[in-house]
Amino acid sequence: MEYRDEKNTCIQSQVTDKIVSFEQSGELSLPDYLGEVSRLLWVRPTILPPARFLNGANAEFTGRICYDALYASADGALYHANMEDTYSFSVPTTAGRADMLCATVYPDVMVGRVAAPRKLSLRCRLHAHVCGYDEKSIDTVLSPEVQDSVCRLGDMAECGKLYSAVGDAVEIYDEIDVADAGELRVISSRAEIFLPEVSAHTGFVRCRGEAVVTLLCCREAECEEGADQGGLAPYVTVRRLPLSFEVPLEDVTADFAARACATAEEVRAVQDQGKISLAVRVIPQVEAQCSEVVYYTKDLFVPSSRTECRCAEEKIWVPQICGNKNYSISNTLSPSEMGMPAGAEVIDAIAEAEVKDKSTDEKNIFMAGEIHCHVLYRQGAEYGVSDVTLPFRVSCEGSFEAISVLATVPVLHVQREREQIRVDAELMLSMRGACFATVKPVCEVKLSPCEKCSLADLELCYPMAGESLWDVSRRYAVPPADIAVANGIGVDDMDSDKSLDAVRYLMIPTNKP
Repeated sequence: MEYRDEKNTCIQSQVTDKIVSFEQSGELSLPDYLGEVSRLLWVRPTILPPARFLNGANAEFTGRICYDALYASADGALYHANMEDTYSFSVPTTAGRADMLCATVYPDVMVGRVAAPRKLSLRCRLHAHVCGYDEKSIDTVLSPEVQDSVCRLGDMAECGKLYSAVGDAVEIYDEIDVADAGELRVISSRAEIFLPEVSAHTGFVRCRGEAVVTLLCCREAECEEGADQGGLAPYVTVRRLPLSFEVPLEDVTADFAARACATAEEVRAVQDQGKISLAVRVIPQVEAQCSEVVYYTKDLFVPSSRTECRCAEEKIWVPQICGNKNYSISNTLSPSEMGMPAGAEVIDAIAEAEVKDKSTDEKNIFMAGEIHCHVLYRQGAEYGVSDVTLPFRVSCEGSFEAISVLATVPVLHVQREREQIRVDAELMLSMRGACFATVKPVCEVKLSPCEKCSLADLELCYPMAGESLWDVSRRYAVPPADIAVANGIGVDDMDSDKSLDAVRYLMIPTNKP
C-alpha cells in the first residue's frame, strides 16, 4: 500500500484525560431591601463554561459560578438572592496548545449556611473533566535520496477527530399576560436548558430544544398580610420557550456526531403594564467527533540496501458514542417517604442528577445513578424543603473504554395526587465515548550497504511454508512489483501467507539494468 499524502498519516492523539476536583467558597451579603434570613431553603449553583489560555507548561481555565439562594424571612415571606464568583484550575499540558483542550465543569456538593441575619456562607465542590489532544504524524521520515525508491508495507487504521467550542450567548424572549400584575411579586426566576436535538453540519453544530423557565411568584398582599396567617401559598409558573441556535465549528461536516450542553447565564423577569417580560441569556458548549482512516507503515526496505526497522506502539482513540439522550424517570411516594408533613402543600422543586456507574457490553451502554430532588413545601405558615432521591438505570446503543457524561434534569414536576406525591423528571445525558486501538508503525530506519552474492540476472527462490511475497521481497531487497512481473503473479495482499499459494518457486531479478 503506497501513499504520499502527509495528511493521511496524521492522527489526533489523546494526551490528557483527567478529572480535576476543587472547592469554591464565598459569602453572600444580602442587600437592605431584602428581609433577614430566618431559614435558608436551598442554594443552587450555575456553572458557566471556562475560558482557556496557556501559562508556561500549564493550561489555565477560568470561569464564573452563579449562586441562587432561596430563603424564608422572619415575617413568613420568601426571598431570593444571588451572587457571582469566579473559579479557576489548571492542568499540565504536553500538547502546548490550549485550543486542543476541552473541559466540562459540573457541581457536586453544595453547602450553604446562615452566617448572620444578612449573610450566607457558601461552599461548592466542583469537578472538571479535561481532555487534551495533539496532532502528530505516524509517517516514517526518510532521506530524500531513498524516498522515491523505498518499498513500503502499509496498513490502515480508524482514528478519531474531535472539535469543541463555546458559542456566543443566545438571547430568547417571551411575555406573560398577568391580571393585576401590580400586585404580583416574582420571588425568583430560573431556567434549565433542554437540548434533545443536536446535529453536525458543514462548519457548524445546530441545536434545538427549549429553555424551561420557572417563575416562583406571590401576591404582594399575601406576602405582607396572609403568609403568617396561613393565606394562599406562593405558586410556580412554568414557560417552555423554543430554543434554536448554531455554533460555528470549523472543519466539522455532516458526518460528525455531536453533543451539546447549555447554561442559562441570566434570567430576567420584568413586570410592566399587566405583563411579565422574560429574557433568557444562554451560553452553549458543543463538541463534535468523527472517525477517519489513517495510513501507516508497518514495514519497509530500500532495494540494494540492508534495512533495519524499529516499530513502536501507538495508541489511537476510536470514536464510539457522541450525542444527547433524554429519558423520563417517574415515581410516586407518600409524604412520609419524602420527609414531608402529611398536609403540606408542594410549591416548587429543583433537582440535579449524578451518574454513579457506567458500564458497557458489546452493543449497549448502561448508566446508573440518582436524581436528587429538593422539594419546597409549606405547612401552615412554615416553609420547608424535603430531599428525595430517584434512582435510574438507562441504556443506549454503543460502547466505550473512556466516556464523558454530563447529566442534567431540565424538566421536573412534583405534584400531589390525592394522598400521594408524584415526581416526574426528564433526565438528559450529554455523552461522548471512545475506545482505543494499538498500531505499530515504523518509527526508526537504519540503512547499510548490501553486497550482492551473485552476478546472475535471475536467482531461484523456493518460498518457505507461510512465507509471503513481502517476506521474499524483503529478504532479497527486491521490490515486490519486480518479483511479481518476473513470475506473472499479482501483488494484492502481498503480506498475506496466501499471496504465494500454488507458487513452488520464484525467479528473483537480482541485477536490474
